Amino acid sequence: MNTDLSNRPKVLFVTAHPDDVAFNMGGTAALLKDDYELHSYCITSGERGYDWDGEGMPPPNQPLADQREAEERASAEMIGAQLRFFHQPDGELFAGEEICREIAALIAELKPVAIFGMGPYEKPDHAACFQITRHALHLSKRFWETEFYTNITIGESHNAFNPNVFVNTESVIDHKKAQCMCHQHHLHDLSYWDMLKSRDEAMGKIACCNYAEAYFSELSLMASRWGRPAPCILMNVADKKKE
Repeated sequence: MNTDLSNRPKVLFVTAHPDDVAFNMGGTAALLKDDYELHSYCITSGERGYDWDGEGMPPPNQPLADQREAEERASAEMIGAQLRFFHQPDGELFAGEEICREIAALIAELKPVAIFGMGPYEKPDHAACFQITRHALHLSKRFWETEFYTNITIGESHNAFNPNVFVNTESVIDHKKAQCMCHQHHLHDLSYWDMLKSRDEAMGKIACCNYAEAYFSELSLMASRWGRPAPCILMNVADKKKE
């Protein structure tokens, strides 16, 4: 554990909706929280995340947005993450110039050692979030010195399921469950958690462990650049104990 909390390197999560960190990357976040200063950027507030039988997209629901933001704050508190919302339109997220430049300026200021984002072949808001994050990373001129991991999720990424990094989350599966249970909009009963847990078990079977979260990294994790080894912060979480 890094005991100098004032000098911890920074890790950034960039996601499309409240609950994306907990559901997809909560175990990884739990493993990183003691040694890194975590930051979380939530691009929308999830105001259209409800069942709708009418024509077109469901109308934005502000009370739902308020609920989901509160749930995300509670979940972020569990991993000690500094949380920021950007209030882009849920269901209509695009990698426009303004949001890309806004995120890029924040990345340039924050200088994270690693960024965790959404996958490029997922549902539209998630794919747009990937494009925003990747383009912002280039605009910030920190692409080559920042580890960039995109979450790969069975059921989302479909035929593009090609993770090259797995994180063993067995020691923090209960912590991940507690994060997920903050999101009562989706987890008002345990059936949704059972689905998430089964998904992580499937990832674990691929990675030869009980539970895992999967990522894809564009940069080789075994190469060297500019005379120094390529970094991989995820290699440092392998021996984490149960909390």
